[in-house]
Formats: sequence, C-alpha cells, structure tokens
Amino acid sequence: MTTVSVTQLSNTVAVTTAGSTVVLTSPGGLAGADGGSNIVLDTTPQLGGDLDMNSKFISSGIVGIKNAGAQSELRLYCESSNAHYASIKAPPHSGFSGNITFTMPGADGSSGQVLQTDGSGALSWTDQSGGGGLTRAQATAIALLFG
Repeated sequence: MTTVSVTQLSNTVAVTTAGSTVVLTSPGGLAGADGGSNIVLDTTPQLGGDLDMNSKFISSGIVGIKNAGAQSELRLYCESSNAHYASIKAPPHSGFSGNITFTMPGADGSSGQVLQTDGSGALSWTDQSGGGGLTRAQATAIALLFG
C-alpha cells in the first residue's frame, strides 16, 4: 500500500510518497483570489472555453447574462450535435422602459392555447382569438347581398 501526503503552503504544494517529495510551485500563488485554493473569493472568474457542468445544476440565486456591448441572448441547443437552437434575446437598450420579468404559468396549456400577459409580467394560457375576422357564414352572407 502506498501512502501519499499533500501539504499546501502559500504558493507551493508538496506531494510526498514512498519517501520522495515533489514540490510544485506557482510564482503568482495557487488558484484563487487569496493566492490559495479558495476560489470562492474570486469575484471575477474568467473561462477560457466552454463550461462543462457534467449534468449538474446551478442551484441557487439568479443567473444573469451580461455582455460587452451587444444584446444578451440565451440559446438552448438541440440534442443532435448542437445543430440548431431556440433563442431568447433581450431587446435593445432603446426598447427598454424598465426591467421586465415574465412569470411562467405552473402547468402546460391545452392544444391551441397561447401565452398571454396580464401587463405586469404574469403569463397564463388562453385560447387564441381570431382577431375579429369574418366567419365563413358572414363572408357568404355579404357575398350574397352584394353579389
């Protein structure tokens, strides 16, 4: 059985096994804002690539998507090689009159229903109206009258 011990100092990690020690040194300190391993203190982390969540969740708080001068956009990709996506995009700055929040209904709607807002951000399912067009019977009556 091999025993490995790890000792962390301010900017080094010493790994000892079977009487031999390897010391790893980072001149700027180890990962984390405090020069140690506490990355929680780093309030401005930056990724150099994609973040793989390994099917885990962001489990608390509000997820904000900020940008550097363009409208923020959320893209949800399909399961087949990320070939297609559905997107929700923020309006341009000139289109805002304040912050908006939409609260989704707690259940699915019925077939043919659409989402409707109450003007305060609460969404609900409602039957889609025809928008005031003529029914077939009304159009037929008008055609017979003015033939």
